[in-house]
Amino acid sequence: MRPVPRRRYEEKLGESKPVPETDLAERTRRVRLAYYAAVGGVMGAWVGSFKFGPIGFMIGGVLGSALVYYGTLALSEGAGALMGKIYHPSGKSTPRRPEYSDAQALVLRGLFQEAIDCYQGYAAEYSSDPEPCAAIARIYRDHLGQYQEAVSWFRRARLAQDVTAAQEILFTREIIETYISKLGEPRRAIPELARLADRFAGTREGELAKQELKRLREQLRNAPEA
Repeated sequence: MRPVPRRRYEEKLGESKPVPETDLAERTRRVRLAYYAAVGGVMGAWVGSFKFGPIGFMIGGVLGSALVYYGTLALSEGAGALMGKIYHPSGKSTPRRPEYSDAQALVLRGLFQEAIDCYQGYAAEYSSDPEPCAAIARIYRDHLGQYQEAVSWFRRARLAQDVTAAQEILFTREIIETYISKLGEPRRAIPELARLADRFAGTREGELAKQELKRLREQLRNAPEA
C-alpha cells in the first residue's frame, strides 16, 4: 500500500481549533451578570411590592435587575480596562486617575456635607471624570434624602466627557429608580426611559428600555386616579 505523504495527510485531517479562552471568559462573565441581575430583580420586586403593591412589584423587579446588571457591567469594564493597562501597556504616558480616597473616608465617617464639598473640588479639577458627580448624587440619595439634588448630579455625571456607555446607562437607570422608588413620581421616569431607548436603539439595552417604557405607560394608564 502506497503511503500517504505527511503533508497531504495533515491537509485531509485539518488542524483542530481549540475554543478561544476569550469566548469562555465572556460566557462565564455573562452567566455571572445574569445571576447578579436575578438577585437584584428579586430584591427590587420585594422592595417595590412593599412600597407600591403589585405595580411596584413589577417595576421594582425590572429596575432592580437592570441596576445590578449595568452596575456590575460598569465595574467589570473598569476592572478590565485597568488589567489591560497593567498587562498590555501602550508605552504612552497617561495621567493617573485620582482615587478620591479622602472624600470616601469622609463618607465612611458620616461627614456627608464635608464629603460633598470634597467631591465638588474634584469635580472642578477633573471635570471630564463622571465619578465625583456620581458620588455626590449617591450621597444626596442614600444619606441625605435629597432626591432631586441626586437627580441633578446624576445628570451632570452623565454629561462628563469621559463617561462610558456602561456608565451612561447606569446613571440613567439610577435617575429612573430615584423618580420611581424615592420620589414616587413614575411619570417623570418616562422621558429618561425614552432617552435610553433612543440613545441605545438597536442594542439589548435600548430594547429593554423600550419594553419598560411601554409597560410603564400601560401601568400608569390603567392605574386608578388618586
